[in-house]
Amino acid sequence: MLYLNCRLLSVLVLLKYANAWSSFESLGGGVTAIASASWGPGRIDLFAPAGDGQIWHKAFASGSWGGWGGIGGLNLNTKLKPSAFSIKPNWVDIVYTGTDESLYRKTWNGNAWSDWKKSTNGGSFLSGPSITASPGDTTYLHVFVIGKDTALWHCAIDVNTNTWTTWESMGGGLIGDPAAVSWGPGRFDIFCIAGDSQLWQKTYDNGWKDWQLVYGGLFRPGVGAASKATGSLSVFLKGGDDAVWHRSYSNGAWQDLERIGGKIQSSPSAVSTGSTRIDVYSVGASDSAVYQSYWETRTEPDKDHNNYGCFKGKCWSKCSTTFVSIISEYEWCYSTKGNSQDFQYVACETYNTCNPKWKCAGSCTV
Repeated sequence: MLYLNCRLLSVLVLLKYANAWSSFESLGGGVTAIASASWGPGRIDLFAPAGDGQIWHKAFASGSWGGWGGIGGLNLNTKLKPSAFSIKPNWVDIVYTGTDESLYRKTWNGNAWSDWKKSTNGGSFLSGPSITASPGDTTYLHVFVIGKDTALWHCAIDVNTNTWTTWESMGGGLIGDPAAVSWGPGRFDIFCIAGDSQLWQKTYDNGWKDWQLVYGGLFRPGVGAASKATGSLSVFLKGGDDAVWHRSYSNGAWQDLERIGGKIQSSPSAVSTGSTRIDVYSVGASDSAVYQSYWETRTEPDKDHNNYGCFKGKCWSKCSTTFVSIISEYEWCYSTKGNSQDFQYVACETYNTCNPKWKCAGSCTV
């Protein structure tokens, strides 16, 4: 039996986690589209229309996924993607386009779901909407949707009074669902596929800017987008091969397009739960199940060696508490196949959700 220093293993696996998307994992459900939202680390809400004419909801909390549960629907168009956003903790809004081409809204206020309410400002739309808010703004939810004239339209909702502002046109000859995201106060980025099957961007930063071409490839209609930090954007697309593709923006420049994979039937949805993590969700082409992939960056080990933590759904212990005394006291590892294989390294994040499940990782051996 060969004893390896956990520090060496940590370097190898850290590189793996810092540079790759996780494999797609099925979350079940027989649905037609998917929307995602998060009000903070450790919480994700998914919303999906299904053939029974209602929206289905699934939540990740306390370290695990709950089951799917129906929350109803009113004139629901199951062919179009809804949109969800959490403007503050324990609050989620969901908006969709109905069969009458109007928008409908439902809210979780921390205690109960509201009834479905039709928008108060009219309009007739071809796509599903995208909703977002500037960080720190807990009042105004911004809505972006493609009208019957193929232009992008925008309004805002006062989430407390359900007051919808007058629609304004953003122009553009667009197809599919838009994706809107904000990385800071007074900043909005909206991504759409145009009639030329290319990805275009419109930005608000002290005023609306002209449409800009982001990438000239050929994409299917529909986009997903998220931001995990100021100056950071992640855009997800459905390629001509029906796979999920990703392009990120950081340090003032667009990075290379990358293929995440899968074979999907609807446009992807993306959400960030913190400054180190992006999740992307899509509906599988073959089984109509929801699939999840994520990118999580870890840069240094946890320094609180008196605790233990949870990451990627597994519990972690400090290696020096096991049988090998030479291991650095700040190294952490976990075995996924027993006490002698597949040790992995991570900076532990949330201890409280794993306290009841903690177990020793075993000796750091292979």
